[in-house]
Amino acid sequence: LGGPPLERGEQRLRDLKRAMNQLEAAESRVSTVSEAFRQAEASLQAQRNVCEAATKAVEEARAQVLAANRAHAAHLLKSNLEPGKPCPVCDQTVETAPKVGREPAIKKVEDALSKAEAQLTKSNNALQKLLKDHSAAEAQLEAARELARTAQEERGAAENDLEAIFGRGSDFEKSIAGRKATIT
Repeated sequence: LGGPPLERGEQRLRDLKRAMNQLEAAESRVSTVSEAFRQAEASLQAQRNVCEAATKAVEEARAQVLAANRAHAAHLLKSNLEPGKPCPVCDQTVETAPKVGREPAIKKVEDALSKAEAQLTKSNNALQKLLKDHSAAEAQLEAARELARTAQEERGAAENDLEAIFGRGSDFEKSIAGRKATIT
C-alpha cells in the first residue's frame, strides 16, 4: 500500500465498499441458487419415485403376461385333448376331455406390458434430464458459494488494511463504523 495513509485509507474504503457490495450480491445469489437447488432435489426425488412405480408396474405386467401365456398354453392343450388318446404333457390316456373355456386374452396383457415399458422408458428419460439439471444446479451453487467466500475474503483483507493504516482501538472502530455507515 503506497501513498499517504489518508489516500491509502480512502482507496481501501472504496475497496471495502466494493467488497461489501460484491458480498451482498454473492449472498443473494447463493440464496437464489440454493432455492433452485432444493427444488431440483425435490424434483429429482419425485421422479425417482415415479420411476420406482413404473418399474413395479412393468414387473407386474410381465407377471401377468407370463400367467396369460401359461393359461393360453393350457387352453391350447385342453382344446386338443381327445378321450382315449395320450396327453401330450404327461403321456397318460385321456379318459374325458376337459371343458374348454374362452381363450385367454393375451393381447390385452401384452399391450398393458408395452404401455408400462413405454412409461418406464419415459420416466427414466425424465430422470436422466433431472439428474443433469441437478448436477448443473449443484455446480451453480458451488460457484455462488465460492464468489461469496472470495468477497468475504476481500472484505476481510480491506478491513485488515484499514486497521493497519488507521490503527487499532476505539478511534479506528468509530471511524470505520462511521465510514461503513456512509458506504452502505
